[in-house]
Amino acid sequence: MVLHVIPVDSEMVMEIHAVSEVLREEISGQSDKLLAMAKDADVACKVFVEEAYQSDKAIVELAHREKADILVMGRHSRAAS
Repeated sequence: MVLHVIPVDSEMVMEIHAVSEVLREEISGQSDKLLAMAKDADVACKVFVEEAYQSDKAIVELAHREKADILVMGRHSRAAS
């Protein structure tokens, strides 16, 4: 199971849908590659994309809902150029 949380803050509420669509398109390409790799390795994999004001709660809720046995978390940051 792979979860990508799109963070939402109070300043983005009005434009979140436009931003979310762009991010979902970016994530979709990466997810397709990940799903293909999992399939080639005969590993079950699901991809979830969630919008959340509180990323930590979205992660925990999905873990409970999907009855996850373990959580492995990573983080990426985008450096300013």
